[in-house]
Amino acid sequence: MNKKVAAVIVTYNRLALLKECVQALETQERLPDAIVVVNNGSTDGTDQWLDSKKNIIAFHQENSGGAGGFHRGMKEAYDLGFDWIWVMDDDGYPHANALQNLLDFPVPGPCILNSLVLSKDDSSKLAFSLKFNGKHVNDAQELMGVPVINGDINPFNGTLIARDIFTKIGFPKKEMFIWGDETEFCTRVAKNGFPLITVTGSIFYHPKAKEETDKDWKYEVIWRKYYGMRNQSLILKNTKNSFYKLYYTKYMAYEFLNILKYQKSLRLTKFLVASEAYMDAILNDFSKRPANIKAISRLGKR
Repeated sequence: MNKKVAAVIVTYNRLALLKECVQALETQERLPDAIVVVNNGSTDGTDQWLDSKKNIIAFHQENSGGAGGFHRGMKEAYDLGFDWIWVMDDDGYPHANALQNLLDFPVPGPCILNSLVLSKDDSSKLAFSLKFNGKHVNDAQELMGVPVINGDINPFNGTLIARDIFTKIGFPKKEMFIWGDETEFCTRVAKNGFPLITVTGSIFYHPKAKEETDKDWKYEVIWRKYYGMRNQSLILKNTKNSFYKLYYTKYMAYEFLNILKYQKSLRLTKFLVASEAYMDAILNDFSKRPANIKAISRLGKR
């Protein structure tokens, strides 16, 4: 595949990890034709370091969350005319032959090709589970001898996206801010008939997803839960069409029951935040930012 590729990274206050990721890009067997970094308002010296790197196209902006960052990065790379856009978080990095192995894959047409995402700390484990043969796989050994997984990927972690996909469906929804933007984007991709393929010979390393062993949310993460609950409505909108609000109401009823069942602290705060998420989703209001949600959280804490 002889195409122009731009690597896109979104970063926020993780300079050491960003440097690790960029170094991995700079030492690829098949170098990307450009490295695009969206700096989401970092305050740790990221802006100065990026400006000192002559081989990086950097965009500095206020923090718009991962969704806003990826929207900006992908659109900028698209506007620059690249054929493929290779997307990744700043806390992961690709194996030296990751891009070459993706580009060597015989594509069926416009599609998404994703690296196999392994845990940084234990490469025998997947960083995130993948659905294969009707079950969720977490052990890399189970995929030995399996060259591809069709229909499931770990998006925005070594994710190579064909230009034609953006032309047809647009970019990640920046209004989602955080949580679920990659899933929503992939549901739109699948809905429009583009294949999603994990190429297991291409490896990307990422911290393993944290298992939620403590089901009682800490106060500091309540505002994040708002985005997860609110944004689920957009994911269901892609999969359930005109009935999505009914499915979303059912989903939120389950979330309210979970608050009653599992949350031992700050129940009023959590009910207020969940209620705000539900009403905003139903009214299609995606304008709230963390400061708005934290204000609601403090109200319930009184």
